[in-house]
Amino acid sequence: MTIALDPPRRAPRRRGLRMLLLGPLLALCATCILALPANAATTPATPDTASAAGWHYTSYEYSLCAGNKVYEGSASSHPAHCALWHITVSGEVAYNGSQAWTQWINCSAGQGKGSTISVSWCGTWNNGAEGYPYYLDLGANGYARIPGWGHSVWLRIDVRPNGSSRARGGS
Repeated sequence: MTIALDPPRRAPRRRGLRMLLLGPLLALCATCILALPANAATTPATPDTASAAGWHYTSYEYSLCAGNKVYEGSASSHPAHCALWHITVSGEVAYNGSQAWTQWINCSAGQGKGSTISVSWCGTWNNGAEGYPYYLDLGANGYARIPGWGHSVWLRIDVRPNGSSRARGGS
């Protein structure tokens, strides 16, 4: 006995379903592009393009030394205070009076005989300095140890959009 089967039929195309799925995806991509920060195109990339747009570049360097004292400059500039241990943060910031942006940052640590120190974090916070508290932080966290004493230590360089700075640190 033979049973005749109808030939297989193609399922009807659903063009509307494809657009229904693609539409939100395209809208999401467009939203991501439009949501880029307004300053993304105006943040200076090089000093040559920056000066014409009112941007200034300044380098900053501070060291936190034994005794939790912060000194401007490198630790080698303060050998009497920084011989036991130190963390140094240096970096360059571009600013224009309303924003401050990190261009680069470097963190280092040094130790004397009988002490150890390590840097566990080196980075920036509030890049752009546009929101409260209206400054950009360059900073480092670490751990210092000498016989009978060991503590977490930290150093921050606060840079305002006008280029002024202050450093703070401790354990």
